[in-house]
Amino acid sequence: MATTCMGTDVVAYAERVAVSERPSRTDRAIIMPAILVVTSIALGATGLVLNARFAASFGATRDAAVLLAAIGVALDVLAMTLPAAAAQLWNRRHRVFALVAGVLWPGVLIMTLLAATGFAAGNLGDGIAGRARAVETASELRHGLERLRLQRAGIGEQRSVAEIEAAVARTRVPVWAWRDTRQCAAADSADSRKARAGVLRLRQDEATARRRDAIDADAQEMESRLAMLPTVGTADPTSFAGELVGWVTSGAVVLSPRDIYRLRVAGLVVAPSLAGLVLAFGLALGTRPR
Repeated sequence: MATTCMGTDVVAYAERVAVSERPSRTDRAIIMPAILVVTSIALGATGLVLNARFAASFGATRDAAVLLAAIGVALDVLAMTLPAAAAQLWNRRHRVFALVAGVLWPGVLIMTLLAATGFAAGNLGDGIAGRARAVETASELRHGLERLRLQRAGIGEQRSVAEIEAAVARTRVPVWAWRDTRQCAAADSADSRKARAGVLRLRQDEATARRRDAIDADAQEMESRLAMLPTVGTADPTSFAGELVGWVTSGAVVLSPRDIYRLRVAGLVVAPSLAGLVLAFGLALGTRPR
């Protein structure tokens, strides 16, 4: 009997501990508003930096850049806080002020959207253009390397220029042929050509060797430039999303790379602008109903 009572007490104690370790209703009510508030702060901070930098880029002087950045920050702060302020004012029965905040918010939001659009479009456009330039440069270098390698494969001369010059110095040429042909640099007659046939062949071999060395130097330079380029497969990797959408919809929906670009800009613009609404939702969930 004592064993049974002891077992019952242990089970009851375990149940009480399990219940006490469960998050209370108050804790669960705090988690979601906290997540929304933190998310809104992250979005708002991103929008602040984005709009401040974009506004400052239009300043002709440092002072003008600072003033424009301050205006951009102020507009973004208003876009973030006006929805929450309107909700709080309405909840406190300040209807007129709540309506004023609600009317001001779309205008402020439009200004921030314009700045965000300019920033996103400019940076995405510059990024895609840079990737396209890297792809084009890499393609040109590869074609140039292929052409040089084909030319190099057609050259069979293996001796160095110094070795050929030494061979020229060892070759005997009559004095009259050496003088009349400007040290065997130009042909003058059949007799002179015959007299210095060996030197002429060496001069041709020397020219071929110099051309071979120039090709090797150009190829080495191209390989170095190609190795320094970033590894880029396509100018805009997200353009594949259009092909994927077309494949999923069996061609019913066709998205061009330009359409994908517009969607990316829209996503980057809309995300920071939601900070005000997300903050209002978080504060509303964290407020006890009256």
